[in-house]
Amino acid sequence: MRRAARADPAQERMRRELLRRREEERRRPSYQSANSGANFGDNSGDIDMNLTVREFEPSRGRLVLEFFASHFIALARKSNEFRADGQCRMFMGQVRILCNFGRNHFGIQNFLSFLGGQPAKTYA
Repeated sequence: MRRAARADPAQERMRRELLRRREEERRRPSYQSANSGANFGDNSGDIDMNLTVREFEPSRGRLVLEFFASHFIALARKSNEFRADGQCRMFMGQVRILCNFGRNHFGIQNFLSFLGGQPAKTYA
């Protein structure tokens, strides 16, 4: 007579884990069903095209420019460490654009010195 085969403990563990995962997936609402009845208000399709955005106050604008310029400078330094010259140039180009924007809109003549960096060269 043939003896009944005993189940492998590892396979039993894997089978229980598979059943547990399937049960969790069945209980978890899917993204599509959760958002299919989303209601964003009565006039969600109406967009007011006449809205205007206020300009930044100079103090807030300077803070935003300072944040992004210093962030791009840090990214450029890191790119330079990894010898990613093209990426470094791109980040420094963004800093240059922000410096020009700061000069034109907020009256900051030398934005890099405003950030505490080296003064920028001016070309006539």
